[in-house]
Amino acid sequence: MRVTTAFNRLLEIPGASVRSVAFERDGVVVGLRRRSKRLVCPRCGCLGRGSHGQRRRRWRHLDLGATRCYLECELRRFCCPGCEKVVTEAVPWARPGARFTRDLEDVVCWLAQQAAFSVIERLMRLSWRSVAAIVRRVVASELDRRRLRELYVIGVDEISYRRGQRYLTLVADHADGAVVWAGKGRGAATLARFLEELGEEEAKKLRAVSIDMSGSYQKALREHCAQATVCFDPFHVVALAKQGARRAAPGALAHARQEQRLRPLRQGHTLGAAQRPGHSDRAPAGDARLPRRGQLAALPRLPAQGAAASDLRARVQGAGRAPASGLAARSGALQAEAVREARAHAPPSQAGDPERDPARALEQPPRRTRKPHPTDHPPQLRLPLSRAADRAHPPLLRSDQGRATNINDRRPRKVRHGLERAVCA
Repeated sequence: MRVTTAFNRLLEIPGASVRSVAFERDGVVVGLRRRSKRLVCPRCGCLGRGSHGQRRRRWRHLDLGATRCYLECELRRFCCPGCEKVVTEAVPWARPGARFTRDLEDVVCWLAQQAAFSVIERLMRLSWRSVAAIVRRVVASELDRRRLRELYVIGVDEISYRRGQRYLTLVADHADGAVVWAGKGRGAATLARFLEELGEEEAKKLRAVSIDMSGSYQKALREHCAQATVCFDPFHVVALAKQGARRAAPGALAHARQEQRLRPLRQGHTLGAAQRPGHSDRAPAGDARLPRRGQLAALPRLPAQGAAASDLRARVQGAGRAPASGLAARSGALQAEAVREARAHAPPSQAGDPERDPARALEQPPRRTRKPHPTDHPPQLRLPLSRAADRAHPPLLRSDQGRATNINDRRPRKVRHGLERAVCA
């Protein structure tokens, strides 16, 4: 198989065939031959006759592995009857005025949606300005002109970008959630620019517009589409209501939150009533202290460890004499029959129980000594392992400036003194 045939099947350039393949310093240069004889204007699309000469032009294509690939072709220049200017004929594999192929620009534009320009610059080996120009050109040529038709319910909002007060106004269609328009700035002038681009007929079709309670947006809507219903964003409505509540009653919100936290404690019931025989878990109609289903009841306070049981009995018997307050009023008292004497704690012994506490070694066994070399073993020459050459960076992630192309051109690595060789007995 010839090289030209292989590149024809590999690249599949529309409207051209591979004429030659050359390996140059910049990369692989593929020469093309046009199949169509018609002259098409890249600006207006008119057909021309006759030519005023030829010009060789080169386009950057997708890389072939680690090597750049360029397409080269002879283009004819002619006088366009529509533009009345001398222009260069259009080609199907590149956009008008571009020095990159359509395949490369489509890949760059897709990456621009997923990553930053600095990442694309390093991955595709392009400059930042080239990436920005590619994105603008692709958006201008591939943007659907029908996106501004049949709009009935839209939403307008702004986002900030970079640092400082820099904003973009976005217009989205509530029918499918897609962004249909974006413009720099915010305010009445930016929204008026969108409504003018939308047209008077399409603006009359708008039924509802959701905004963020901005006075400038309301002004633009009253001037261009007064028939549309203005809807405020619920987020801003709730935020404005909270702000008004704070100004009217500064402590009202804090008091409401505190009442919400203390509500489960105020609805607790006594533990002693639940322990009575024949007691039902179903709450009576007038008892407001019983907990709801799924809530925990308040527990009574127990005496500290080591306290006498007689003091607890006296406290339980005299619980009904004095009125309780706080959590003690909402928690029940233990019955005197349920209280028993606490077992006295024996002081801890110093020696410990031999049956319960196993003996532990106070010292760790000595480490295993290294096995000595046999006496009849010959001396060994210990040399450090030669480090493998550093693996080069991936071809798409490296910069070609200041890098050696031959591995032998690199400077030798320094080896620390005393590690070149060592002889041990």
